[in-house]
Amino acid sequence: MPTGSPSGTPHHPEEVRGWARKTVSWAEKHVNAKWFPWFLALVGFVDYFSFGAMGVIITPLLTIGLIASTPRRGWLLIGLLSAGCFAGSFAFSQLVEWLEVSRRLEGSTQLSVARDLLERHGILAGALNTIFPLPTIPLIVAAHALKVQIPLILLAMAFGRFVRWSTMFATIHSSKAVARSIAHPKQ
Repeated sequence: MPTGSPSGTPHHPEEVRGWARKTVSWAEKHVNAKWFPWFLALVGFVDYFSFGAMGVIITPLLTIGLIASTPRRGWLLIGLLSAGCFAGSFAFSQLVEWLEVSRRLEGSTQLSVARDLLERHGILAGALNTIFPLPTIPLIVAAHALKVQIPLILLAMAFGRFVRWSTMFATIHSSKAVARSIAHPKQ
C-alpha cells in the first residue's frame, strides 16, 4: 500500500528502503574514508566565515557519520569537528577584534541579546549558546564589545558543542544497540 511523502506524491515502501539503502551505502563508503574526519574539521572551521551557511550541513554529516561508524571512529569525528569549530571560532574572534566589528554593530538586536546572555551567565553563556544550538557569531561579537575573557568564552563554546555532539553520539549508539538486540534476540 503506497504511503504519502512530504511533497504529497505517493511512494511505495520499497522506494523508501532504496533511498535509505543508498544513504547507508554512501555513508559506509565515505564516512570510513581517511579524509572524512578532516573534512568535518574543515567544515567546522569554515562555518564561521560562511556566517553559518556551512553549519547547516554539520549536523547531518555528523549524524550520518556516527550512524555508519564504530564508537572509536565516532569519538574521532566528534573530536576533530570540535577542534575545527574551536579553531574557526578563534580565528573569527581575531578577525572581529582586528576589524572592530563590535563597535560597528553596537545597536544590533542580536548583539543586545548576546550581550544580555553574557551579562547574566558570564563564561557559562558560551556553553549554553552551543549546547542549545544558537547563533555563535553574535556572542563572539558581544564578548569583544564587553571586553570579557574571550578565550574562556571560546573554550566554553567548544565544550558546549562537545557535550551536544556527545549526547547525540550516545543516543545514536544506544539506539543501534537496541535495534541489534531486537533484531537478534538472545535465546
